[in-house]
Amino acid sequence: MRESWVRLLKLCCFGDLHYIGDKAWLNNYFLPKVSENCAGCDAAVIVGDVSGTGRLEHVRELLLGVKRVFQGPIIVVPGNHDIYVLQDEQDRGLNSLIKLSMFNRLVRDLGCVTLML
Repeated sequence: MRESWVRLLKLCCFGDLHYIGDKAWLNNYFLPKVSENCAGCDAAVIVGDVSGTGRLEHVRELLLGVKRVFQGPIIVVPGNHDIYVLQDEQDRGLNSLIKLSMFNRLVRDLGCVTLML
């Protein structure tokens, strides 16, 4: 018998998207799949490698798209590709810890939750 305080959550989980800015893929394939498969879920969880390039603008594009089609909480766990430091970023003195901080700030600023602080 389940205790009265226990509530099961239905999660929509996906990862290793490696999004590289292909808006046709995002809008015509991926977001319709999210809308279809995440309907009725309590939260969406993206488990790593949102971006395939380390470019935060790609993370931003994808998360904004997911927010358009899924109204619940979105939890994001960064992967190694998300905090990959690009050459131009290295030239400006960035390292992976700074990049992780930038990733986390972006995710929070978009109203999502990050699980790697």
